[in-house]
Amino acid sequence: MMEIKTFAVAVYSIAGVAQACLTLQDRNNVDVPLLLFCGWYGASYGRLSPQQLSQATEMSQQLGAHLINPLRGARRWMKTNRLISDNSGVDASDNVTGEQAWDSLREQIKSAELKAELLLLDALASTVIAEKCQDHPFLLQATVSDIQHNLDMLATGGDKELLALIIAACSDTAQLRNF
Repeated sequence: MMEIKTFAVAVYSIAGVAQACLTLQDRNNVDVPLLLFCGWYGASYGRLSPQQLSQATEMSQQLGAHLINPLRGARRWMKTNRLISDNSGVDASDNVTGEQAWDSLREQIKSAELKAELLLLDALASTVIAEKCQDHPFLLQATVSDIQHNLDMLATGGDKELLALIIAACSDTAQLRNF
């Protein structure tokens, strides 16, 4: 079984997946880590029960509301609102302009946001208890079905195309772990 962070990074780096995840996050308020967790769980253990999905969603919403979303909001706000310009002077101690300091702080917030999302992935993986599925000749077919089942529980009608991209990426990543 592939570690959840390794799986998530591999899936997220596949062309088109990051944008699909971010679109679903912004459109449906479904955090990217929850999407990736559902794919990982399907590839590693099988189908989430409605109770497990509810538990995972609650954890995602709690950490999102109190940690991830405030960081994301600050980062996004800083991207479009520059209260400091290069004309604001230079800090003589380290030769950094106000704009550079602004950009540096934004990058630090982005890094903290990513660390919080990775923390959420670990929390989801360790909290939602799963029995390992037994290897059998139809594991890959069952895995694709399970990934689709888990992600479909998060989707709305217009999101099937985006989810299909994420499901395919999860499936491709799951195939790699079998080699």
